[in-house]
Amino acid sequence: MTTPITWQDSHALGQAEMDSIHHGFVELLARAQSAADAELGAAMEALYAHTQAHFARETELMTETSLSSRKEHEGDHARVLGEMDQMRARAVKGRTAFVRGYVDEVLPAWLHTHLMTMDAELANACKRRAA
Repeated sequence: MTTPITWQDSHALGQAEMDSIHHGFVELLARAQSAADAELGAAMEALYAHTQAHFARETELMTETSLSSRKEHEGDHARVLGEMDQMRARAVKGRTAFVRGYVDEVLPAWLHTHLMTMDAELANACKRRAA
């Protein structure tokens, strides 16, 4: 089993609302990584629900800031939600082996890349708007 993800200073983007949302994502991902097989379905349900709300809020922020890369950012969100929905359904049915690989390897790698690229751009747009 992989050591569960923890919040790192490198995850912070310096935009309080986004950092709070991402902190919650990391906590729920860690819970999924640590869940026993019988609990993985519920953990994935919670992670998926959080991610839906998380991405909806980022879409609002993209609208508020007129983010030029919105279409690409939303496309990445749609792809990840689709994957997460498939993994959630597998976990709920007790088909956990593939889900474990997804939460241990795929989601943490995606999060790092997404934070450092797309979300960093959005956080900077939010900071410029607030200034």
